[in-house]
Amino acid sequence: MTEYKPLEPTIAGERRIVTILFCDVKGSTSMAEKLDPEDWASIMNRAYEHLIAPVSRHGGTVAKLLGDAILAYFGAPLAHEDDPQRAVLAGLEIIAGIRSFREQLQRERGLDFNVRVGINTGLVMVGQIGSEQRVDYTVVGDPVNLAARMEQTAQPGTVQITANTYKRVAPIFECESLGQIEVKGKSEPIESYRVLRLKEKPGAVRGFESQGLHSPLIGREVELTTAQAGIDGLFQGQGGIIGIIGEAGLGKSRLLAETKAFAVAKSTNLLWLEGQTLSFGQTISYWPFQQIFRSWAGIMEDDDSDVCWSKLESQVRALFGDETIDYLPYLASLLALEARGEYAERVKYLDGDAMGKQIFLTTRRFFDRLARTQPTVLAFEDLHWMDESSTNLLEHLLPLINTVPLVVFGISRPERDTPAARLRDLCVRDFSGRYAEIRLVPLSEADSVQLVHNLLEIEDLPARLRELITQRAEGNPFYLEEVIRTLIDTGAVTRDASIGRWRATAQIDSVHLPDTIQGVITARVDRLDEEVKQVLRMAAVIGRSFLYRVLKTISETGQRLDDDLAELQQSELIREKQNLPELEYMFKHALAQEATYE
Repeated sequence: MTEYKPLEPTIAGERRIVTILFCDVKGSTSMAEKLDPEDWASIMNRAYEHLIAPVSRHGGTVAKLLGDAILAYFGAPLAHEDDPQRAVLAGLEIIAGIRSFREQLQRERGLDFNVRVGINTGLVMVGQIGSEQRVDYTVVGDPVNLAARMEQTAQPGTVQITANTYKRVAPIFECESLGQIEVKGKSEPIESYRVLRLKEKPGAVRGFESQGLHSPLIGREVELTTAQAGIDGLFQGQGGIIGIIGEAGLGKSRLLAETKAFAVAKSTNLLWLEGQTLSFGQTISYWPFQQIFRSWAGIMEDDDSDVCWSKLESQVRALFGDETIDYLPYLASLLALEARGEYAERVKYLDGDAMGKQIFLTTRRFFDRLARTQPTVLAFEDLHWMDESSTNLLEHLLPLINTVPLVVFGISRPERDTPAARLRDLCVRDFSGRYAEIRLVPLSEADSVQLVHNLLEIEDLPARLRELITQRAEGNPFYLEEVIRTLIDTGAVTRDASIGRWRATAQIDSVHLPDTIQGVITARVDRLDEEVKQVLRMAAVIGRSFLYRVLKTISETGQRLDDDLAELQQSELIREKQNLPELEYMFKHALAQEATYE
C-alpha cells in the first residue's frame, strides 16, 4: 500500500505594500432566506456591477467574489504610489453608486439592501500561493484579516479604514475618528476612522511641517532665480510657460511654493490659481480646472449646489457684466453644476461634443479677460497625471501667453508617453521663445547634510547617523525626509521637550525602507514590461552594482538583454557605471535597488 504524503505548499510571490478592500452586503443572510436562490443570485449579479466597476476604474484588482462580498487589492499585481487613496475613492464610489439600486430594491421587493466597506494597508506576501492541487494569485498576511475586521465593524453605507491607511490618505479625504475599537483576533483595540468625502482642496501628501520640522529651501538658488524671472516678466506684461521637471521627491512642489511666496510678496495685484492633478483623478474630466474655478469663485468644500451656483454667478457677473449669459452656463457645466433659469436654455439641447467645444471657447475667453484685468498665474501640479480633457484644454489655452500677462507653471516628472511629455514637446516646438525649463537634480552631499541639520536641529548629531541618513537619501529631499520620519516613528530620534530639540536615543546602524518610498519605486518598476522588470529583479539580487557578464549569465532574455538594459537606462532606474575593464551597471539610487530586491 502506497503511503499517503500531503502535497507541499507552494509560495511563489513577492513582498509588497498593498491596500486591501473588503465590501459586503449587510444582512444578506436574512434577505437571502426570504428569496428563491435564483432571485437572490440575480440580485447579487446586478449588485456586483456596482461593487466591481469602481475598483477597476481606479486600478484595483478584484481578487475574489465571496457570495455576498468582494475582496480587492490595490498595489498588486500593479502598484501605484497612491494605492491607499485609490482604494478609499473606490470605496466611496461603491457606497454612492449603490444608492439607486438600493432604492429600486426597496420599492420592488421591500428589501433593506446596503453595503459597507473596510480598508487596510500593510506589508503582505502576494503571488501564486497554494499547493500542487491548486494555485491562486492571492495576498497573504495579517493586513488582510484586519481589512476584513474593518468591514465587519463598519456601519452600513460607510467606508471604515485603519490608522495605517488613514495616515496615507488624511491630506486627501475628510475623515472622522472612531477611536479605539475592539476587533476579533486582536489583543489590543485598533484605531479606526470613517471616511466622509474627498477634500475639495487636497493637502500635501508629503512633508511633515505638522511635526514642527521645517527648513529653508536648500540647494535650489539657480532654479529659484529662473522661476522668479518668469514672475518679473509677468509684472512687465509678458506671458510665459515654466516647466519644473524632476523625479519624485526632488522638491518640485517646494520650488513652486517658494516662487508663489516671492510673487505674492512682490505685488498684491497678482492672481495665483492652482490645479492639483491626482493620479486617481484621471477619470474625472477637468479635475484641475474644477479646482481652479472653485478657488477663483470662492466655493468652499461644504457649499451645497445652490451656494456654489450663487458664488459662481456673482464672480462671473463682476467680471463680464451683461455678457454673463455667454459664460456662466458653460463654466457651470465644467464644474458639474446644473444651469439655472434663463441660463439653462443655453445648454438644454447641447450634446457632449457641442458642450465640449463651448467649454473650450468659453474658458479661453475667460482667462483672456481675467489676465487683462490682473496678472495671472496658472499652476498645475503633476502634469503627468492630467486627464485627457484637461490636457486638451490646457493646450487650447497656451497661445494666450503671447497676448496677455499670463504665466503657466507645469510640474511634472521626466516620464515618457504622458500628458506632461506631450505638453513639453508642444512648448518646445511652438513656444520656445517664452518657455523656460527647470530640471531638478539630486542635492549635493553638503546640501543634504545642511537639510538634515535644519530639520532635526541636533547640535551634536552623531556622524554615523548623519552619514546613514544622507547615504540612504542620496540627495533626494523626499527620501531624506521619509528616512527621518522613520527614525522618529520608531523612536530612534525623539524631541526633548525641555529644550525643544531632537536627539538620537540609541546607536543606529540601519534604517528600514519606508513604505512611502517603496510605494513610489514599486510603482515605477511595475510600469515596465514583464521581461524588463525581471531583468531589473535579477540585477537587484546581484547588488547595487552589477557586471554585464554576470547578469547575462543568469538572464533568460538572451540577445534581448541589451535592449532591456537600454530601456532601464531610459527609465532612469540604472546607469552605466564603467565600460572598462568590463561593462558594469549600477542602480541610480540605492533605495531603488533595495525596493526591487524586497
